[in-house]
Amino acid sequence: MQMRLEHVAGLKRDYDALREAIRAGNASWISKDDVAESIELLTTAISGSVEDGLVIGVKTAKKLLALLVQIQPAMDEYKAAVAQGNISLNTVSHMGESILRLDNAVDTHRKLHLKTDIPITVGEVLVARLEREKEAYVNLKASIVAGEVALDKEEGEEAAIVELNAAIDEAKAVNLHRELPVAIDLLQELVHMNAEHQKMAEAVSPVR
Repeated sequence: MQMRLEHVAGLKRDYDALREAIRAGNASWISKDDVAESIELLTTAISGSVEDGLVIGVKTAKKLLALLVQIQPAMDEYKAAVAQGNISLNTVSHMGESILRLDNAVDTHRKLHLKTDIPITVGEVLVARLEREKEAYVNLKASIVAGEVALDKEEGEEAAIVELNAAIDEAKAVNLHRELPVAIDLLQELVHMNAEHQKMAEAVSPVR
């Protein structure tokens, strides 16, 4: 009888500890404060409850613990994704990879309602800037290739000039400098070639 009473008393202590841990965990989930302390409380309370055979409340505590342990890694990932995004924006490299990583980090930030030093709006704006810069860079590279083909074949320069002009304007709008000097030099060569072609056309035209 004494042993049974001691076991029941132990279960009550476990249940009280579990309730307190769940209360603290819920508060941390809402406020995103004292997360590490709440994780430790829940871990200890769950371990003691399982060891003594307590079932009530353990499932709820485990679900809450699973949520809380995501918070710090998600915060770290968001910060790292923003840093990588800024590097990609400045170096015009690995933009697709950076967009994917940052987009996922922002999505997790939103789902977990994180509190971070870098607001979620910073990540959202950075994703949009990366997408615009990537599109501008791809268009600029494509227009350069088309311009080089026109220059090599000495035909189709008028369409290439229009395409290059549009791509250069787009690049300037997003403050993209990479490949811009190449595009501008190529544009000048195409304009010169087009002028020569026009002179030749005028020379062979019938005189009125």
